[in-house]
Amino acid sequence: MAMEPDLAHEFARRYGTPFYAYDRDAVQSNVGTLRACLPGGSHLHYSLKANPLPALVREARAAGCSAEVTSLGELAAAREAGCTGSELLAGGPAKTSAFLDAE
Repeated sequence: MAMEPDLAHEFARRYGTPFYAYDRDAVQSNVGTLRACLPGGSHLHYSLKANPLPALVREARAAGCSAEVTSLGELAAAREAGCTGSELLAGGPAKTSAFLDAE
């Protein structure tokens, strides 16, 4: 979905360029659309590999997604977004002791 030109100019003036803007409603809508295509009982995980921005992770969490993390940085971002242990899935083939010991 494209941003209105006037809003894009205002953001560019205020924040500089390049900038990224995320639409909270679009996150909610896209999760809902995906959920409607999946069999009942399916569980969604947002991969922080895609984008670890805590505000975006919070939106995915609010839409009912858990967080899939593969590094200490992604784990920290998920925690900052409010994810708890039961909402985390540790992916990837190799985990350091520091990762496994992290709370």
